[in-house]
Amino acid sequence: MAQELFENRQGDDLPDDLEFFLDELEFSEAVKPLLALALMKRDKDARIFSCHRMVQMQFRSFLSVEERQEAFDNAVVLVYNVFPKQSDATNKNQLYHQWAQCNRCLQHVLCLEDNFKEERRHSEKFKASWLFCVLLEDCQRYLYEINAFKEFEDVCELTFLALETLDDHEQAIDIKASTLSHQANMYESIGRVEDAIELNTKGYNMRLKEEPCKGGLLGSFEQNLGYNFNTANQHETALMWFEKYEEAQSLLNISIKELKQEKPLNWAMLAFAYFVQGILERRRNRPEAAEANFMEAQNMWFKGDQTRFHPFNAGCIYKTGVVCLDQGKVEAAIKHLRDALEITKFHSDAMPVEHARGLFKLSEALVQNSSTNENEDDGGEEEAQSLRDEAEIYLLRRDKSATQFGNEDAYDTWVPIFWR
Repeated sequence: MAQELFENRQGDDLPDDLEFFLDELEFSEAVKPLLALALMKRDKDARIFSCHRMVQMQFRSFLSVEERQEAFDNAVVLVYNVFPKQSDATNKNQLYHQWAQCNRCLQHVLCLEDNFKEERRHSEKFKASWLFCVLLEDCQRYLYEINAFKEFEDVCELTFLALETLDDHEQAIDIKASTLSHQANMYESIGRVEDAIELNTKGYNMRLKEEPCKGGLLGSFEQNLGYNFNTANQHETALMWFEKYEEAQSLLNISIKELKQEKPLNWAMLAFAYFVQGILERRRNRPEAAEANFMEAQNMWFKGDQTRFHPFNAGCIYKTGVVCLDQGKVEAAIKHLRDALEITKFHSDAMPVEHARGLFKLSEALVQNSSTNENEDDGGEEEAQSLRDEAEIYLLRRDKSATQFGNEDAYDTWVPIFWR
């Protein structure tokens, strides 16, 4: 366990039996006999405490259900106090700029998840605390942002289980609605837009019944439903939902200007804004401006996300390649599209269409390249046909009844509106 769990010396939410953490000397005195008896180990360089599983199991075996409940709730408090929170004013309900801290805490949250499941199997008296449910909600957001599908679904499932044990019905409804929203966002990302619409509608109806009405949260569902119906290519229905959401009428350049002024820099939302700007510029037949915006979106993304294998990064590279092809910059287009395919291949099981459209556009680029180098036998046309065949296979994974494979729209129809 990370030593930082015990270094949050704020008194907020600490039960009486954990107040000794607030004093460094008292904490050291409490830990000393555990280290002396080798019940715990401490790596000062890595700043980690460790405890052998056998010691943990023996300790738990001597505790009653009530004592295990108390120990679990205390552990929740420690992790909750160090895990970044969506509710912080600077976060704007996002955790992008705190991924490093989230990652350090993630294994502790997942460990609590496993313990809660095990305790519930042994006793229905074991309950979740309100803080545990909020912690799971924040963890959902982080897992959604980093595209960790399996862990995300597991945490959502546990959240619903934990909420069933809460005595406060209104609190449970609030987190349940947020969880439905997170699930819907993830499902839209992986092509399950009908499921996303169903979950967002369910969450929206929950919010409608709240007293007093939470306008901001209700508006978020209206906005998300607009995006969902756009992704589902039901654009008239999408417009109806966007008209409900007044802020959707704001001009994009105003949003970018405001995002640039935020402290700390909201790099993720700014990257998305540049990406949307690139799409608009391409539709206005301004491919150079579109290319600049897609490249700026990628540059802004790298200010926060230090990995290159996120699907959004692939989307930026793909779109840069596409608009290069629009301009006749074929060699540049081929390079960008190959780079994008390295990433989309990694996510192709869950996001097959994103990979399919990259294969299709690369095949187009290779055909164009071969036609301008008629005297060179570079094998481009043969590779292009192979890529086209592979693109069809991946598209059929999403749409088994597909019959059109020869244009960009055939693939973009299945891509979430944000990355289209």
